Amino acid sequence: ANLPISLELPTLELMHQMDFLENKPMEVRYSQLMELEKIRNEVMLSMEKNQAQTKRTFDKKAKARVFNEGDLVLKWDEVEKSQ
Repeated sequence: ANLPISLELPTLELMHQMDFLENKPMEVRYSQLMELEKIRNEVMLSMEKNQAQTKRTFDKKAKARVFNEGDLVLKWDEVEKSQ
């Protein structure tokens, strides 16, 4: 989880609100950070949409399987694998 830039850099937010950003490079940097946050949020939304689409595609192709007592199955245990 990422915090918004305004929470990570509260002094810049305060400076922006009080119009203390008279220094042009500081104002440009602040604008870049705000734009970067906007892009990051758009990417996160895009990733969530892509993951949901991948899940739907996988679920559509997955087949329900019924196992009966005595059937041989491959048991996968991540804990045992890592040891």
